[in-house]
Amino acid sequence: MVKRLEKAREQREAGLLLKLTNTELKLELKAKEADLFELEATHAAHDLELLKQAKQEAVDQIEKLVHENRLSRAREAYAKDKNSELRTEVEEKTHQLDEALKKHKQDLENLLKGTNVNTKRGRIFTDSVRTVYYKLIALNVPTNRIHEIIRAILGEFAPDVKLGNLPSRTTASHFRKECVGLAYQQTADILGGSGAHKYQTLNVDEASKQKKGFLATVQTTIIDGQRKSFVLGLKRTFHKTAVGALGNFEKLLEDIQLVNSRRLGPGETLRLIVNILEYTVNSQTDRGASVLKFVTELFPKFRATFLANYKEGWADLTPEQQKRLSTIVAHDCNNHFWHNVGVAALKGLHDFENTYFAEAAAAVRGKGHACAAEAAVWAAMKDFSWRASEQSGFGAQVLIEWLEQMTDKHFEDADFKAQLGNRFNVVYENAGGLYHLLDGILGFYEESSSTSAATGGYFNLLHVAVAAQLSDPVIQAQLRVMGLINAQIFHPWFKRIHQHGNILALNALYKKQREDLAALVEDPSHFMDGSYQALPDLPTTRDKIFESLIAPSANDAMVKDMLVYSLGAVLAYLQVVKEQYLPGGDLWEPDEETFRMAESVPLHTDRVEGVFAQVESILRRSPRMSMLTAEGQVLVTANKTIAWLVKQADKADIITAARKSVSGLEKSAKDQETEGREDRQAERARVLALAAQKLLAEQVERARLCDALEELRWWKTADDIDAGLARVEVKLREESPDLHGRSFDAALRGEKKDALIVQLQGLQKIRKLGAPAGNPSAFQKSKGGKDFTVDELIANLLSVLTSGRQPAPAVGELDENGDEVLPPGRRTVRPVEQQQLLRERDAETRRVAILSAQERRALEDEAKAKELEKKEAEKRAAAEARAETLRLKTEAATLAKEKRAAERAAAKEERLRQRRGLGAQTGQGMLEADANLEEQPGGSPEHEQEERAGAEEQPGGSPEREQDEGAGAEEQLGGSPEREQNEGAGAEEQPGGSPEREQDEGAGAEEQPGGSPEREQDEGAGAEEQHGQYEGADAKEQPGGSPEHGAHVSAGAEKQPGGSPEQSQNLVGCTAQEQRGGEAEHGQVDRAEGGGEHNQGEVVRAPDEQATWESSVLGGVVVGRRKRRSNQKRRPRKVLLGSPNAEAVTIGKRKRAPTRDAMFDYNEH
Repeated sequence: MVKRLEKAREQREAGLLLKLTNTELKLELKAKEADLFELEATHAAHDLELLKQAKQEAVDQIEKLVHENRLSRAREAYAKDKNSELRTEVEEKTHQLDEALKKHKQDLENLLKGTNVNTKRGRIFTDSVRTVYYKLIALNVPTNRIHEIIRAILGEFAPDVKLGNLPSRTTASHFRKECVGLAYQQTADILGGSGAHKYQTLNVDEASKQKKGFLATVQTTIIDGQRKSFVLGLKRTFHKTAVGALGNFEKLLEDIQLVNSRRLGPGETLRLIVNILEYTVNSQTDRGASVLKFVTELFPKFRATFLANYKEGWADLTPEQQKRLSTIVAHDCNNHFWHNVGVAALKGLHDFENTYFAEAAAAVRGKGHACAAEAAVWAAMKDFSWRASEQSGFGAQVLIEWLEQMTDKHFEDADFKAQLGNRFNVVYENAGGLYHLLDGILGFYEESSSTSAATGGYFNLLHVAVAAQLSDPVIQAQLRVMGLINAQIFHPWFKRIHQHGNILALNALYKKQREDLAALVEDPSHFMDGSYQALPDLPTTRDKIFESLIAPSANDAMVKDMLVYSLGAVLAYLQVVKEQYLPGGDLWEPDEETFRMAESVPLHTDRVEGVFAQVESILRRSPRMSMLTAEGQVLVTANKTIAWLVKQADKADIITAARKSVSGLEKSAKDQETEGREDRQAERARVLALAAQKLLAEQVERARLCDALEELRWWKTADDIDAGLARVEVKLREESPDLHGRSFDAALRGEKKDALIVQLQGLQKIRKLGAPAGNPSAFQKSKGGKDFTVDELIANLLSVLTSGRQPAPAVGELDENGDEVLPPGRRTVRPVEQQQLLRERDAETRRVAILSAQERRALEDEAKAKELEKKEAEKRAAAEARAETLRLKTEAATLAKEKRAAERAAAKEERLRQRRGLGAQTGQGMLEADANLEEQPGGSPEHEQEERAGAEEQPGGSPEREQDEGAGAEEQLGGSPEREQNEGAGAEEQPGGSPEREQDEGAGAEEQPGGSPEREQDEGAGAEEQHGQYEGADAKEQPGGSPEHGAHVSAGAEKQPGGSPEQSQNLVGCTAQEQRGGEAEHGQVDRAEGGGEHNQGEVVRAPDEQATWESSVLGGVVVGRRKRRSNQKRRPRKVLLGSPNAEAVTIGKRKRAPTRDAMFDYNEH
């Protein structure tokens, strides 16, 4: 069977090898076909070059013929009058030249007319076709329109050109995916190549577009003295975490390595990636928690680990150089910083509102707005524009145009200079416009009319709300404050951060801004009159809006107070966020190298924001576009990849690498999609599991609370509280009669607190009567009432019981159901609708009570079912134990029967030996007895009480071993079913142990594989690998030894694992080493399987006997069978005789059996 399996396996391996060989041959064939295609392309190019040369030669020849024709005609005229023969010859030659000229002209026309353009090289489209498609894709031309555009252009400008097949729509979509490979090669070459700048900046940001998460990675470097940003990649995100961002970045590096390794090889590609990470010394992001953690914590660690593993010469660098290479300088995004400055200013206005008129301001500003003026701005822009102004910054121009259209008036302010409408300060821009046009807006509302009197003479309720808000002097003052901050702080700063410069050059400006804000908080008058200049090189634009903002008004005092609050909040935010750029910070007064490192840091994050805008546009146009296709569209457009590709000398290799890497990129994108979806499902499952666990915990807590309340009974009045606390005291006295004095008082206080807390929780969670003491936070902050005293808990409980309860209504008053209380004996007749509502309410109450009872019964049924199942399992285990005990007792009885039969056979042999007159006291007699024993399997004639040493390896052991088994009986197989007392604790790992071992198993009986079936008492406790206290020094490794062996244990009995506990005389040495089981019963000794170490002797068999025996039988399974060859030589067995009266030899404090030399001396004696 094994041979057949091996043969089948060899055939299968041969088949697989043949398939592998065929696959390799096919690949080689395809490679050769590709080479053939390239060779044909080379030949075609060569033929085209020859054709061009032929064309040029034809033109030259035509010009030569024309010249010769003119010359011949001149000569003809010259010789016309001289010789007629010569004239005839010249005419013939001229005719020939004219024919040749016509022929060459025709060939030239045929060459230039009807040109065929091949679009494929074999089955693959040419690089020229791909380049054209790449260019059109970069221009955002739809895929299904590209071939139509190409044919339309050729048909208009080159109608004679015959174009071959163009790519299908599927192939064109494939070209979009190839753009990813082109962009990856471009970024690796520019950012990691030999000419790359040594200081670069990584910008990472996350955003959600069309309900999908994206992570954009942008790398900024210096090229020709100017900052250039390249989009490294665009990946999907399924959960916004820093670990997820790190995983996406690692996936991006793997994709870059996959693409570039096809053209440059793995080693060169790894070098480029190492250079990119080494040159990335700065990072920039917004204040998003996950991305900020990735940029400031995870990415520096990942970069340091990557460089330590893959950068050449890393170990040779000094620790300072390694630390320098492992450090990333994190910079802020100024766009988000100034946006948060605006939020801080609104927070200052919010604080002003809460300080002076909290209730009125809260009612005006509504939900989701920092101050009342912000709510007014959004309401006004919603009223004045048909589209939401938050999508683009309209500014005050929207208001002016709206007023001109609605009032048919022309405002002189309409020609004001347009301000910078940045999306971060659009609220402030619109606030200034509202304040500037405030009189015109309010005048328009006053002049407007409506037929509906409910709206108060306005168009609709929104007009009413806007008019009311804009008429409020507090909101007018806030609008002016916001307009001033926008004109004097936001305008110059947003212009400054969009100019080219080093981000560390702004440190001095931030220091000046902090000093100016500190002075303005003390005296904001310079801010109000327009004399303040935030940036000296960018003065404030003094247009009509700004002039109206700085004009004196009646609310100057309120505006001044508001500026103190608002500018103070801006100053506090500036000091915290720009701490590292201000004096005392890490980046204040940087050294020359740090300043040069910061050259690549952009002053804003418009590039990454532009990537997300492009992604949103793509998804709106094509919602089902794959991630790889969208990434190719974004990268090739943002990085201007095609312009770079056209300039490359190895353009063909770059396109080939991009074409061949599409399958790997698709697989990577699919794997990332699958992993992200699985992570999202796992996260959702975790959330659901937590919710279910929380619900289950609440149900358990509710059931526990119900049980506690039922046990303590409900406390609904003050009398119930007193009676309940009395029951608690009685119960404590009954359960703890030994407690007295202070101990009892302390225990009673604890019990009372628990009882009161249970009642409070029950009232709060079940009866829904409200929180204790009328204050929910007080009960929760006190750890569920545990921090309260008993008196406080009683007071809280009484306040809950009495809260919301009114005295019983008198006759004629309305009760809680809205019915009139009638005198006794009269029924209340309710309307049908009210009766139906009351019935529904009662039904709902009963349903809730039934559900609570059902939940409780379900929990009780589940607990009962578990208890029943446990009892059934215990019954099954007891039945199995009884069956096992019965089986072992049966086996013990069988062994005892066989033992008695063996003893009768031994007695019969003894009588036979006595009749033959054999002497039992001489050594010759013992040798003859042993020889007879070897030939007779029935046993030894002296086997009445002492088993021979050869029986040490019997698996079943002796059936009547009764007392004092030695600790050396550790590895005896086949334990006894009737071991009752005092077995050593070491019997832990006995494979054949008995299920009825009861007490005190000795520690030395560990791993006894061959125990006796009737061991009863006092097995030695200290027998771990020990061989009794009285065994000889040479019996060290005799696991089966007995402590009662007597004195003369044979030296050849080393390592015998199955010895008898009562062998006291005539121990015969043997070589049956470590043999568990076999045919060594009744004194018959076999050769050990390990053999070779002990040469104490062998049992002599008959010469013609075929020696066969079985090795160990463990648990009824035959482990193996060995057979001795008949021609194998046998050595004579030596017999060592011992004496039962030999005295033990004392070595130190331990008594040991006589040594081997002592036993030899005794035998000789």
